[in-house]
Amino acid sequence: MRTLIAILLIGCGAAVAQMPRVYFPWWESRIARDIHLSEDQREKVREIQRKYRDRMIDLRAAVEKAEARLRDLYEMETIDPEEAQRVIDELVKNRSEMTRALAEMSLELRQVITLEQWRELQEKVRRIRERRWNRPGYRRPQHPGQPPAPRPPAQPPAPPGPPPEMH
Repeated sequence: MRTLIAILLIGCGAAVAQMPRVYFPWWESRIARDIHLSEDQREKVREIQRKYRDRMIDLRAAVEKAEARLRDLYEMETIDPEEAQRVIDELVKNRSEMTRALAEMSLELRQVITLEQWRELQEKVRRIRERRWNRPGYRRPQHPGQPPAPRPPAQPPAPPGPPPEMH
């Protein structure tokens, strides 16, 4: 029974811990300049960002708190299934609210920019993520209950053979 509960907790935690792919605060980066926003577009983007800012801060904090409680549960010798289910439900609810807010904000932002700007934005964000994820030593964020990902070696191992001679 404990094993089943542990498997369910890990699976649920990993399943709901994914951030929506559309989220990237591009309006705070050089990307906003690179996609050639007009002054009117910039102002509308700033208004939308301000409209959602406090809500996103609160939702992000609620998700982080629920994840922390779930991690605490994983570390307990004995897990109370009812308490675990309450924490999972809270995490799912908070992640769902965050996903909804991000999608709503993205929709509003998309209505401000042209299709060409949107496509350029998506391509730039994709390239930034690829560069970040392919950096040596970069570790993708962990989800509650997931074991840490192994770090890639800093340098490739030396080929087998005699040690180099010192002069």
